[in-house]
Amino acid sequence: MRVMVLGGGSNQVELIKKVKQEGDEAILIDYQLDCPGKKYADMHIMISTQDAKNIKRIAQQQKIDAIVTAGADQPVLTAAIVSAELGIGFYADPELAKAVTNKILMKSIFTKNNIPTPKYCLIKKDFSESDISSLNFPLVLKPVDCQGQRGVYKIFSTDEIRLKIASTLSYSMEDVALLEEFYENDEITVNGWLDNGELKIISVVDRITIKQDNHIGICPCHNFPSVYFKKYHDELISLTHEIVSAFNMLNGPVYFQYLLGDEGLKVNEVAMRIGAAYESITIPMIANIDITKMVLDYCKYNKADTSALKDYSMDNNQIYLSTQMFFCDAGTIAYMTPLEDILNLPFVKAAQYGYQTGDTVKRLVNATARAGYFVVEGCDFDDMLMNVDFVFDYFEILDSKGNNLVKKYNSYPNKYLFS
Repeated sequence: MRVMVLGGGSNQVELIKKVKQEGDEAILIDYQLDCPGKKYADMHIMISTQDAKNIKRIAQQQKIDAIVTAGADQPVLTAAIVSAELGIGFYADPELAKAVTNKILMKSIFTKNNIPTPKYCLIKKDFSESDISSLNFPLVLKPVDCQGQRGVYKIFSTDEIRLKIASTLSYSMEDVALLEEFYENDEITVNGWLDNGELKIISVVDRITIKQDNHIGICPCHNFPSVYFKKYHDELISLTHEIVSAFNMLNGPVYFQYLLGDEGLKVNEVAMRIGAAYESITIPMIANIDITKMVLDYCKYNKADTSALKDYSMDNNQIYLSTQMFFCDAGTIAYMTPLEDILNLPFVKAAQYGYQTGDTVKRLVNATARAGYFVVEGCDFDDMLMNVDFVFDYFEILDSKGNNLVKKYNSYPNKYLFS
């Protein structure tokens, strides 16, 4: 078959590889010239993954049999629209895809169905004081249709909103931005699969974020299993099912982000995709479930083999994994520890650099600045994080003066440190 893949970022590489492993042709759509997925695809066409009109035209020209994406939000909507217009398979119709990729609709569904979420409003560039009077500072300003923490800011004053809103809107297709009350929290993510409305939760993970005043929500670490899973087990399961029902989700992957704070669990956002923290790699390690193949098969055949889900339960977990998405200080790279040396460490399960020697690393402003990732295993939680520390001590990314550019962040949920 000829399969069109929307998005060629590092979190899409496993999908493109899977297309090739299945004997299909991979036609990649990505506006970047040197996107990571390019070298694995049969063809690379440089247009935006949000350009549904031209993607439909190309799909017709190339006689595409299926359109697929895995680790990116907005391409889910494009894939749903174009697949519906061409009469080919996809796991979400355009209406559902819009609801899980646009926070205007997403938040309205939360409100309508009494799903707990931070208090919010929608504002335009020329907003008035009265538009935001119901909210209490600090606030979080976000685009309504973007991922990767682009244009996301923690805000402390009205003047700061006016200063930042143009930047936020520059990442959006809409003329409104989302403004919500900041909720002090630890983040928990849930990955799962829906089969004719029946939900199977595959992983519950602590999503550790960088705590800083300007750019918030950038994630350097995922730890499996969540330290909160047992205590909040019933609430997480119940809330996840409420979301599935509220959005009328029936088939395909789900990825939900929760906020846990003093007022309990609240929903940050929901998506119908594989998590972008390389869950296409870690879910097979955790559960022996090839979720990437399941996504691909559903888009090709309108069905997927879900037999691996039947006997799996997170309640019986014996695996501890930490996915470290590391960042670097700004600078030009003169030396990098060979990747094979990192992969030869016995507890490292996967690793990849995002830069090469000679590349210039820019200042960290959002998740697109990832310098690479590695996945480590441990026999328990403390052993896992001890192995994380070992890897950070072991490898180097140096500038011409011998400075190690690698930044290391805390890998514990905030509240866990004090519980």
